Amino acid sequence: MMARLAILTLLVFAQCRFAAAGESPDLTIEQARLGNVFLTTETVRIPVRSSASRIAWTITDFFGSRIADGVAAVRGGRAVVEPDLGRNGYFEITLAAERAGKTVTEAQTTFAVIRPSEPIEPAGSSFGVMTHFAQGWNTDIIPLIAKAGIRHVRDEQYWKSVEREPSEYVFSEKYTGYMEALADHGIEPLIVMSFDNELYDEGQTPHTEAGREGYAKYGRAILDRYGDQIRTLEIWNEYNGSFAEGPATKDRPRYYTLMLKRAYQEIKSARPDVQVLGAAVVKVPLPYLERLFQHGALEYMDAVAIHPYRKQPEGIEQELDELKALIERYNGGEGKPIWVTESGRQDKSPSGRHEAARYLVQFYTLLLSENVERIYWYLLRDYENFQAMGLLHDEDGPLGRYAPAPAYPAYANLIRQLDSARYVRREPTDPRTRLYLFEKDGEEIRVGWSTEPPSRVVFRTRSPLTVTDIMGGEHLVPPANKEVVLLLSDNPVYVKGPVAEVRESGRDEILADSESDFGGTQGANGWYYGYYDGNGQGDGNRVEPTGPYTDDDFEQLAWIETEWGYHWTRDGLRELSVAGNMVHPSKTKGAPVWAVRRWKSSVDGTVRIAGSFDRSSSRGDGTQARILVDGVTVFSIDLGSSDRQAALTYELEVAVERGTTVDFAITPGSGTDIDYDATAAAARILYPRRSLGPS
Repeated sequence: MMARLAILTLLVFAQCRFAAAGESPDLTIEQARLGNVFLTTETVRIPVRSSASRIAWTITDFFGSRIADGVAAVRGGRAVVEPDLGRNGYFEITLAAERAGKTVTEAQTTFAVIRPSEPIEPAGSSFGVMTHFAQGWNTDIIPLIAKAGIRHVRDEQYWKSVEREPSEYVFSEKYTGYMEALADHGIEPLIVMSFDNELYDEGQTPHTEAGREGYAKYGRAILDRYGDQIRTLEIWNEYNGSFAEGPATKDRPRYYTLMLKRAYQEIKSARPDVQVLGAAVVKVPLPYLERLFQHGALEYMDAVAIHPYRKQPEGIEQELDELKALIERYNGGEGKPIWVTESGRQDKSPSGRHEAARYLVQFYTLLLSENVERIYWYLLRDYENFQAMGLLHDEDGPLGRYAPAPAYPAYANLIRQLDSARYVRREPTDPRTRLYLFEKDGEEIRVGWSTEPPSRVVFRTRSPLTVTDIMGGEHLVPPANKEVVLLLSDNPVYVKGPVAEVRESGRDEILADSESDFGGTQGANGWYYGYYDGNGQGDGNRVEPTGPYTDDDFEQLAWIETEWGYHWTRDGLRELSVAGNMVHPSKTKGAPVWAVRRWKSSVDGTVRIAGSFDRSSSRGDGTQARILVDGVTVFSIDLGSSDRQAALTYELEVAVERGTTVDFAITPGSGTDIDYDATAAAARILYPRRSLGPS
C-alpha cells in the first residue's frame, strides 16, 4: 500500500467523491499528529494537499452539533486547517475543495483532543487494551496507547512459534520488537499462553502429561526471555469456547485444571511474584466455572479471568455477584480477584461507534463498582473481522491511519477521571438512574447516566459542581438554593464535588423487569416461563388466533443447567429456550412453538409496557414478536429476515386488573424454520406513583 513516512508528514488518503462525472479527486488529508490525536497542550492542525483554490471545512462533535466552520486558502498546493475549538472531545471534520466557487470534491476524517495523562505506574492502573502485535501489527501505534493513558496491553507469544524443536525456544524479532516498544513507553504486557503445538499431543489442546509438561515449560521460557517485564500470564484463552480441540473437549473443566495446575507450578517455581490468571472464559458461564472449581482450579490461579461480552452493560453486576459468591463457596469463604481480560462491543450500524463509547464508560463503571481489578478493551484498532470494535480505525482506513473512533477519547477521559479512584457506593435512586460514587485524592466523583432518559437528579450542596461529559468537556454548575439539578441521559457524565444528599424526582414505579427479575422460580415477581404449541383453544398456525388464547394454551417450562448458564426449556422441543434476555422458539410435528414469557398483574389500572426486541441474524425466515393481554394480541411485528426490521423498541399502555396476564411471545414467524431464531427480548412493566423527591 502506501510507503511509511515520518509521523509529521504521514500522508493518508481520505475517502473522496466526484463532484462531476469524469473528474478526478483532488483532496488529500495529511496528519500532523499520528491518528489525529491531539493533547490540549498541542495545536489542532489538519494539513491538506489540493490544487483547488481554497478548502471549506465544517466540524461536528460527538453529540452531532456543528461547532465550527471556516475556509483555508490553498497556497502552493497546500492548506492547513487550524480550528480554535478550546474544548476536548471527539470531532468529525468534512473538507470541501473549491475551485471557481464550486465544490470539486470532499473528504472526511476524525480527530480527538484529550488532556495529557497523569503519570501513574502500571501497578496503580486498572485499564488495559487488547492488541495483536503477535499477529504482525505495526508497533508505530504504541504511542497512541500511551497517549490515551492506557498502561496495560494483552497480547500473545504463540507456543508453536516459540518452540519449533523440542525444548528449544526462539523468540522472533516480531515478538521481542513489540515487547521492547512497550517497555520504551512504560506499558506493561499481559501475555496469554496460547495455544497448541504440533510437537505435543498431535497439535491438539494438551491432554497428556507430556503435553501439559511442554505447555508449562513454554511458560517458563517466556519468563526466562523477558524477565521482570512479565508480571502476569494468562493460562489459555476461552477454553470453554472455540479454542479447545481434541480429547480435552470431552471434559474441559478437568483437562483445563490439569493444564493450569502444571503451568502454575512451573511459573511459581521460577517467579513466585508472577500473577497467574486462570479460567480465561468467554462470558460468565457459572455452571462451567463451578465444575472448574470442583476440580480444584481455584488453588492454581491468582485471579479469575473472564470475558463478559454482553449486549447491555446493566446486568453484569448480578453476574459478578453470583461469580463472587461461587468463588467464596469453593475458596473457604475467601474471595479472589476478578480480571476482565476482554470486553468490547461490535456495532456496525451508523451510530454504532457512538454507542460503543457510551457502552465502554457505562460497562467499565459497573465493573469498577464490583471491584474488578483489571479491565482490557477489545480491541485497540479495527482489524480483519473486528471492524467497528477498535478504539481507533485501522491503519489503512479511508479516514486516515489510526483515526480515532469515539471510544478512544471516551476511554482516555475515563482513565483521567477514575484511574486509582476508590469505589464507595451506588447512590439510592430509581433503578433506571445509575449514579456511582468514587473517591479520588479526597474528592468525590460520581458517574451517572440514565437507561431511560431523562432522569432528574437533585444534588444538595453548598459548592459548585464540576460536570464533565463523556468526551472530557467540563463546565461548572453553581448551586441554587443549595441544590444542583441535573438531567441525566444515556451519555454518562462525571460530577465532581462535595454532595450532602442525592435525591431524584419521581418516576413511574417499576412493577416488573424481565431481565433483573429473571430466575429459576415460576411466579417470582409475577413472571412465568412457558410455551404454546398450537394444541390449545388458540391456533398457533395462524398470524392471529382464530379463538381465544387462554391459560389452557400456556404450558410451563422446566429450569435446566448447561455449561453456559441456566434457562427454561422442555425436552423434545429443539432450541426452545427462555433465558435472561434471549428467547428461542421451536417447532413440533411441523407446527410452530411459541416461546413465552408471561407476567401476571398484581395491580388494577393502566400500566405502561416498555421494551425491545432484537433478532440480530438476518439469516433464516425471521421470527415474530407478539404481546398478548389475556390472550388478545395488542402488538406484533415480524423481525429479522433480509427484508424485515431486525430490532425495535416499543412502548404501549394497557389496562389491567389483578390476575391479568401479559404474554411476551417469540414465534418462528410465518413458517417453521427455527434456525437463527434467537431473539433478544426485554420488557419492563411501569405503574404511576408519587414523586420520590422535589420536582
